[in-house]
Formats: sequence, structure tokens, C-alpha cells
Amino acid sequence: AGEYYPNDRAVYPLYEKLSELKLPVIMHIGPRPEDPESRYAHPSNLDQVLADFPDLTIVAAHMAFSWWRDLIQVAQTRPNLMCDISALQMTAALNYGQFCHILRKVMNGFGKERVMFGTDGPYFDLFLSRKDWVQLIKRLPQDSPEGIDFTEDEVTALLGGNAASLFARYAIK
Repeated sequence: AGEYYPNDRAVYPLYEKLSELKLPVIMHIGPRPEDPESRYAHPSNLDQVLADFPDLTIVAAHMAFSWWRDLIQVAQTRPNLMCDISALQMTAALNYGQFCHILRKVMNGFGKERVMFGTDGPYFDLFLSRKDWVQLIKRLPQDSPEGIDFTEDEVTALLGGNAASLFARYAIK
């Protein structure tokens, strides 16, 4: 069914090729509704891969959903781990305060330069249109709940600066 552990040695030739080609990889990390255990997608499965391939950047999609704390733990010692906020529109639409809290914790744990914007559209456009999703992020410095602060610099990095830096790092020269 296409399920694999990211740290399965059978996948290592792919990581070797990606490292050789200087290409980043993005992968789903976090539980899925159809597989709540989602043992294949737990952030801890990335740790050894990131250690074995220090020149490979892995982008953990969805900030690992409810496993964001575990993702931060991995990020603390693996500077080649990034994440994105794709598919978090539902959280933002249903509980804006919780979304802001989690995003702040993730940005603190990763550093502002390792968190990127994403949509995972069109499915999550049902919760917030792409335009509204971008506007929500742009307004974080003004609209965040009391005690949770975001800077304009962080928003600029999140909405495109970090992706531009990542792609520039891997640009063919």
C-alpha cells in the first residue's frame, strides 16, 4: 500500500541519490485519519536518516500534526530538518488560538528559518481558501492571541523567504 518507514534501509539509495543531486525531499509526517497509529509517519523515524545524510534536507509536511512536540525534539539536533504548515487550515479555522500556540512553539523549536508555508490544496481549501490562508498568516503579528507574538520578519520568512532560501541552496550551478 506504499507504506514504508523513512528510516528503512531499502529507502537509503533514494536518499543517496537525492543527496548526490542536491535535492531536498518533502514527506508526510504525522497521524492520518485513516491510520491513527500512523507508525510509518512518526517524526522519530526521521532522526537516523537525518544523521546518516547530513547534506540532505527533509521537509516534514504538516508540522507532524499532533506530533509537533516530537518533531521539535528531532529538530533540536538535526539542522537539516525543516517543516511546513500545510494542511493546518482546519486547525486555524476551528481553533485559531491553538494554531497560533502550536506555530509559535514550532517556530521557537526550529528557528524561524526552518518553517515554511504550505497549503496541501485543494482539499484543505474547504476550511480556508488559499487567499484567506495567506491573509491569516500575514495578519499573525496583529491578530495573534495575547501572549503569542509573531514578527513581520517571521511572517516574511514563513510565507516565502524560507522556501526561496531552500531552493537557492539547491539551485543547479
